[in-house]
Amino acid sequence: MTQGSFPILDHGLVAHIATGGVGDGFRKRGHVARASRKPPVEPSPMWRWHCASRSITSTIPDMIPTTYDIIQANWQSVQARIHRLAPAQAVTVMAVTKYVGPTEVRWLHQAGATLIGENRVQDAQVKFADPQLSPYLSGVQKHLIGPLQRNKIPQALALFDCIHAIDRWSLLEALQSHLQRANRVMTGYVQLNAGREPQKHGFLSDELLATHEKIWSFPNVQIIGIIAVTPFSDIPHANRPYFREAFSLWQTIRSYHPQCEQLSMGMSHDFEVAIQEGATVVRLGSRLVSQPIEEVS
Repeated sequence: MTQGSFPILDHGLVAHIATGGVGDGFRKRGHVARASRKPPVEPSPMWRWHCASRSITSTIPDMIPTTYDIIQANWQSVQARIHRLAPAQAVTVMAVTKYVGPTEVRWLHQAGATLIGENRVQDAQVKFADPQLSPYLSGVQKHLIGPLQRNKIPQALALFDCIHAIDRWSLLEALQSHLQRANRVMTGYVQLNAGREPQKHGFLSDELLATHEKIWSFPNVQIIGIIAVTPFSDIPHANRPYFREAFSLWQTIRSYHPQCEQLSMGMSHDFEVAIQEGATVVRLGSRLVSQPIEEVS
């Protein structure tokens, strides 16, 4: 039996998966299995998430894909889709790992991920210290994509290779101060509040244009990209105008600062639209670890 685009698997995997043998960190809040009959064994969190995300109402099928198989299939599907959308454009997929554990991070790396993004410093401290993951960390770039409080800066500098969401002047100045004292240089992305949402942090486009010389003058914080934060919408095309505006701003900034080589925009629900509008980095979480890939025309 084939579930959508997922591969056919061996019958012997069923008991292993249903009893929880799918990785130690697989969690998703708010998802509950919708099975019409109780399966022969207690379903694992992986199976409950898989059922909920695909609206499965039947009992456990004869052959269930493991998390590893789902990650492999989704990674290959995403890469093929990127190639179709932008064959001549270099697009890096960031695997957002905030909802998965060390096992799934390792599997993402084995699938091909060389860039991961974590939201919280304290979560990354625990995850990166896991003995089954730590040997693989040298093969990936680790970016902090969530908000960073100034009192967490020392821990963040020890854990991450890049601060992907520098969203305010005070953070930029504090990073410069810490890095200067440590005689270090670190890369970062400046955060653009593309939707001008008052509840979200980030620089406005006018502010970036007016202050770009100062932003790119910090010697120990090398700004290599812009991350565009857009309003959430279930409609993938809804953010196209924001992506287009962010791309135009990025092009203008690059004319002054060629080292600003990256434009990070687009997530699991709208990454294809972002690529069409010029993204060089897309940030994918659920598209890689659970949800089947749906075409966006």
